[in-house]
Amino acid sequence: MSMFSTLGDVVVASELHDFSVRAAVFGRDTTYRAGGGPMAQEVDDFIDLLAGREQDLGNWNEVSVIGQPSPQVDVNGPDTIYGDETWRDKVRKAISRPQFGLENLPTVLPTVAGSTDDYQ
Repeated sequence: MSMFSTLGDVVVASELHDFSVRAAVFGRDTTYRAGGGPMAQEVDDFIDLLAGREQDLGNWNEVSVIGQPSPQVDVNGPDTIYGDETWRDKVRKAISRPQFGLENLPTVLPTVAGSTDDYQ
């Protein structure tokens, strides 16, 4: 497992935080009640075992098993990434697998995740 994630990777939530409960009062700022937290012990145990089970998982991340290649992004296209040059460079580095010395195959990354239903 890698400590970096990029397009096509599988993110496994080791904690889940819910930001969907909110109070909207006319004339006041919207407030949120953060909920969630660590996963159940069974989930934690499963995540802990993933790294040691890579050989048991076989070639789960190969194109022949997944059925399609990892998403490809032309990070050097003129209109691919917006913002100033500093921001575009930061985004290019963040989504570029060679930046981290990774293969082009997807990987599994246990990490903290957040969820909301506020899509404004």
